[in-house]
Amino acid sequence: MRESHYNSASKAGPAQGKRLKIAHLTVLMFYGIIIFGTVLLMLPAAQKQPVAFIDALFTATSATCLTGLLTVNVAESFTTFGQVVIMVLIELGAIGIITVSTGFALM
Repeated sequence: MRESHYNSASKAGPAQGKRLKIAHLTVLMFYGIIIFGTVLLMLPAAQKQPVAFIDALFTATSATCLTGLLTVNVAESFTTFGQVVIMVLIELGAIGIITVSTGFALM
């Protein structure tokens, strides 16, 4: 009887580890998108007027997480390229949120 208990416990272990790795991968994916977006928003081609690093980071984070909060006026601060970067971040964030929610639904 104890052997079956141990066998069932050992079968549950790897599945939990795999879920944990997927969760870590999802978080790392969001961090990567945010950092990449921040770097793109800091490029001179993306700015009409100088934007502080913290403002670019906040804008990239807000766009990726679909929050919509901004510390700068997008139309006055970013060029068309910068605005396209923000729109792509919004789309990537939406895809990420849909992926995470689908993953939770399948669990």
